[in-house]
Amino acid sequence: MTDEQIEKIEDELQQARENLSQTLQEVNRKVETQLDVDSLIRGRPLTALGLAGAGGFVMGLSSNSLIPLAALLLGAAAGFSLRKGKPDL
Repeated sequence: MTDEQIEKIEDELQQARENLSQTLQEVNRKVETQLDVDSLIRGRPLTALGLAGAGGFVMGLSSNSLIPLAALLLGAAAGFSLRKGKPDL
């Protein structure tokens, strides 16, 4: 390999590193935004209350026969809370 080819490859590698770094920063920002529990609770207080109640219901079950139903209800409540749309209030 010539020095020009090596330099070109090193430049391409540096550009790829910069692009990867930018992409990772964008992904981290989006994940932090999506998983910001405080803003989810502030934006959807009634939904958060419903999720907390459903979670308490599931944890408080003493009958094993109702656990699948409770898990289904909790999953539905979680899905409802993560939907896109208007806040509760």
